[in-house]
Amino acid sequence: MIGRWAATTAAMALLVAPGAPAFSDDGAAAVVGDLGPREAGRIVSVIDGPGGPAIEVEAVVGRADAIDEVAEELADPDVLSVELDSRVHVSEISEPYLADQWGVGAVRANAAWSVTRGGGVTVAVLDTGVDAYHEDLAGQVVAGIDLTGWKAQAGGDVDPHGHGTHVAGIIAAADNGVGGLGVAPEAKIMSVRVLDEDGAGYASDVAEGIIYAVDHGALVVNLSLGGPTASAAQEAAIEYAVQKGVTVVAAAGNSGVGAPPEYPAAFPDVVAVAATTPDNAVASFSTRGSYVDVAAPGTMILSTVPGDDYAFESGTSMSTPFASGVAALARSVDVSRAIDVLGLLTATAIDIDAAGVDPASGSGLICAACALGVNPPAPGPQTSEPPASASAAVSWGVVRVRADRGERLVLRALRSFSQCSWSVRKPKSAWRDLPKHKCKLAVAKVRKAMTGTKYRVDAVADGVPVYMVARLRVRSR
Repeated sequence: MIGRWAATTAAMALLVAPGAPAFSDDGAAAVVGDLGPREAGRIVSVIDGPGGPAIEVEAVVGRADAIDEVAEELADPDVLSVELDSRVHVSEISEPYLADQWGVGAVRANAAWSVTRGGGVTVAVLDTGVDAYHEDLAGQVVAGIDLTGWKAQAGGDVDPHGHGTHVAGIIAAADNGVGGLGVAPEAKIMSVRVLDEDGAGYASDVAEGIIYAVDHGALVVNLSLGGPTASAAQEAAIEYAVQKGVTVVAAAGNSGVGAPPEYPAAFPDVVAVAATTPDNAVASFSTRGSYVDVAAPGTMILSTVPGDDYAFESGTSMSTPFASGVAALARSVDVSRAIDVLGLLTATAIDIDAAGVDPASGSGLICAACALGVNPPAPGPQTSEPPASASAAVSWGVVRVRADRGERLVLRALRSFSQCSWSVRKPKSAWRDLPKHKCKLAVAKVRKAMTGTKYRVDAVADGVPVYMVARLRVRSR
């Protein structure tokens, strides 16, 4: 249901290319400091991007790995500074990517955290699986099930697509000083795999997954999926969940104005969620209909993807976990008491789009602080949105793309992007326009020397000029 920067990668160590410029080990060692030979650390670089400085973080293990990483960063002329990340111990949140997570502020989750962070609540993510070992989800994922017949690799749950991991991070990315934060960072995720590696599956598996989640302790069920056909099995499973006091949240759909209703979102008692942009407008791709209950952020949402990576993705698939996260916060206030979460979310939503309840946004933008009785800030565009002007495109930052040497790399802009054009900047070179005007860019076979190459896509999203930059990191096989 969504698009993203994409590159097929494998988890292997990065090696310094033979013949690369020599850097003093003393300089890199000074940055690394007294990091132990097997100690985990994080190298933080400030990148001089086309829209201003961007922060990039790379996890390392051991002193030698850290020195290699620092030397490689220093070889890039666009790197302004390199340092070893350090811990801080204050009452405020200190997550490297939180500033890029405009949706967290849009739903007023920050204010709600003074009451609860979702502890004691398990949210079932019925999706393509969840990377339980992701650095921002480690310890957040409880035992689940795979209903697709696909056998997960030994050692834990696997997400061969990435969609489910992205959804899970929006709900419950941990407060651990790594990556970003979920709406309910102390909630747990139950991965119920019902979709295959292509993101497709059967309605019957979804129905079975709902029942499994209810019977195994989930209080919220997230369904970032759907189709135009109503399933009696799904409807029965949803009725079962509601009878057991479990909240079911589903994506309204990504087919825009005039499209048929999306199921399971269109079933009664399901919280059907539309998608919004950073200026609190309903996204053009979001499906309209009388069944839409509320709206939530769904455009260019930064969250977790498999392999300790992060990506911006768009769709009502992203809006749904924001609502599930707020539902988890509401339920965690007293997990022993069943509440009408659908009624609570619609009653406390902030009116956007047309006045009153409307088919685009339902009752309006969900508000975590409002649902928990905390006085929120006045509604309006979020300060975490990158600034825009009539003459400047909106920047959505620098995204690291990892690729193995020898593979054929394909970059895909977000699905909400249109009118795409591409440019490239090789290390120590100037930006150069590419004769590509599609939102998919096929790159030749990846070579080691391409490490540090940047690809920029300029496009239009919801009528606004936008751009993103992908910085390539090449790994040896």
